[in-house]
Amino acid sequence: MLAIPCPSMDAEEAKYFTKMSSVWWDTKGPYRTQFFFDSMIVPFIIEQIVNNRKSRDEHLSDDQPLNGLKILEIGCGGGIVTEKMSRKGGDITGIDVNLAIINVAKNHLKLDPSITNVEYRLQSVEEHCLDNFEKYDVIILNTVLQHIVDKEPFLQCCIKCLKPGGSAFIGGMSQTWVGWFAGIFLAELLGILPRGTSDWNKFITLEGIGRMVEKFKCRFVDSRGMFYNVLTGNFFYLKSTSVTFIGHFRKDI
Repeated sequence: MLAIPCPSMDAEEAKYFTKMSSVWWDTKGPYRTQFFFDSMIVPFIIEQIVNNRKSRDEHLSDDQPLNGLKILEIGCGGGIVTEKMSRKGGDITGIDVNLAIINVAKNHLKLDPSITNVEYRLQSVEEHCLDNFEKYDVIILNTVLQHIVDKEPFLQCCIKCLKPGGSAFIGGMSQTWVGWFAGIFLAELLGILPRGTSDWNKFITLEGIGRMVEKFKCRFVDSRGMFYNVLTGNFFYLKSTSVTFIGHFRKDI
């Protein structure tokens, strides 16, 4: 269940994630596809950030190309993306409204004392944006929108945290018939995802996200589609974003 009030989050789906907290990092457990999806989007995010910084003639470290950046992951869950990003530098804050899951993130972080650039907070973005207006160079919103009831006000709060010229990375499952067939029907039938993980009615397309964030002065930059190979147990990139996607949007200066 939710630990703090969050009007935009589906409370019933929040209970499901509480149940999944014990297997969040288990690469062979029922949540394994989320782990592999999260692992796939990180290289894309880093590549996009690096390309953007190079276009501004910024000097970058080969090992730590995110140094000097403030990064926010909204709905960080058990911290898979946050931790993987942290190894490339930057100061990273992860927020979530679910106490059980944020504790998973904090406990997993303790397993690697060398990571000192991550902070986790039990907080909603609606609250966080009040004291962190245009603070971050990068915000990440990964497979969160598909659990949000009222998406546009939620996205507005997310974008409020982003600096002008900053990058927003938004990933999720697409509200298309292909997205339903592959992301729900087949995934549940084959045991790739537990039943009840997602509600197709809350899915949104990349184009739909683009129309919403454009209202908040963000423009589409690039995207990748992804698809899960049931034979290899891994995701691979596609040009099509009709099933799952990660999109890059940049806020106007």
